[in-house]
Amino acid sequence: MRGFDWGISQRLWLGFGSLLILLTTIATVSVLQSRDLATVVQRLSLEVVERVQRSQTLVSELETFQTAQKSGLLARATLRIPQSREYFARAEQAAARIDKQVAAMDAGMSDRERGLISSFREPWQRYIEVHEVVREKASQGQIEPALGLLENEGAPKLDEARFALASLTDFLREDLAAQRKMAAERMQRDQLILIGIVAL
Repeated sequence: MRGFDWGISQRLWLGFGSLLILLTTIATVSVLQSRDLATVVQRLSLEVVERVQRSQTLVSELETFQTAQKSGLLARATLRIPQSREYFARAEQAAARIDKQVAAMDAGMSDRERGLISSFREPWQRYIEVHEVVREKASQGQIEPALGLLENEGAPKLDEARFALASLTDFLREDLAAQRKMAAERMQRDQLILIGIVAL
């Protein structure tokens, strides 16, 4: 009788122990799953998304720069000298913001991203050099030479910078889509693991 009672007790303890092991395993997997997903979400929110936004800001600032630059030339051509100076000042403020954004984007970039931002920075700096000459000629009332310089020497450099920026933006968007896909796949995989453990 005593042996029979001991057998039942042993089975109960073994069953209880197995249940504890199962619950511990599920809890451990859940914690690991949460950590992995948190890492992915952090990567998305703090790195990729931020760089996509910065690249889009660069596109917007380029438009602001070019609009102010053209407005400055037009104002000088119509002898609105104070307005011309104001427009050129706005262009240079936009250029400073562009340089600041580019410098901020360097941190944490992959080699591919650094190559793309470098492909933007180089023609952009050459374009700024052209812009400085254009501004000087405009201040002297030499509108036709300024426009010719901007079209013949400035435009190709600006087009090159725009193309590099578009390539960077496309690459970052593809990276963002890949990260989101990875997060979804990881979640699905972890859910299957949990289902498999519960089914045991």
